[in-house]
Amino acid sequence: MSPQQPPGIAVFDPAAGFLRALARYLHGEDFPAVSQDGLAPKLAPLANHLPRTLREKAFVAGGPSEAVDPDRIEDVDSERIAQWIVDLYPRRR
Repeated sequence: MSPQQPPGIAVFDPAAGFLRALARYLHGEDFPAVSQDGLAPKLAPLANHLPRTLREKAFVAGGPSEAVDPDRIEDVDSERIAQWIVDLYPRRR
């Protein structure tokens, strides 16, 4: 249903997850998890069992892997991101 998420949107970004959830709802589809496919949905529940300080360190350590390198910021195409968002929603009158 949904087109591939464009560069510049973090895979584990909850705003993007909720956007996909709303779009799937409007298409009459279920939405099993806010995060994308992969390890994140499987590991996130396990992280809840870690002590808070360790859990925070894990998220801080993983954050840079989702960031856009400042030297490549010009590669982020806001028009492509906007079109991705529009394409998620069903066409209506």
